[in-house]
Amino acid sequence: MIEVLLRKPRLSDFFDDMNNMMDVQDNIKTSLDKIVALRTDLLDQKDQLALKKDDAVSLQAYQANQKQSLDGTKQTKSTLLKVTKGQEGLYQELVKQTQKTAAQIRGQILKLLGGGELTFEQAYQFAKFAEQATGVRAAEPL
Repeated sequence: MIEVLLRKPRLSDFFDDMNNMMDVQDNIKTSLDKIVALRTDLLDQKDQLALKKDDAVSLQAYQANQKQSLDGTKQTKSTLLKVTKGQEGLYQELVKQTQKTAAQIRGQILKLLGGGELTFEQAYQFAKFAEQATGVRAAEPL
């Protein structure tokens, strides 16, 4: 400091230089503080972006898994439709045959109970008429 003091012809020049140096140091310190704050913010943003990236990768993997599952379900449905399409007619024929057999069984039961030549449907209609007249509920057909 003595050397700097002796280089300047006036004492006020020395203090001016000292004030300028302190201002420069303050500006450098302020700039460094801003740089540190910006670096901290950038690191936080980097961490947040990394988390978002991980979420996006996880979501993409989940979507791929769901798409694969959906494709499998579609394939199974398509196969099932191909297999059952030909059997629908067989099922309808079986339903008709079962209804015909049930009607024959009802007729035989009616004959065995002494109903004569009445069909089950005719007997049921008579039972409904009797229900209206007497208030006693008629049995429902199967």
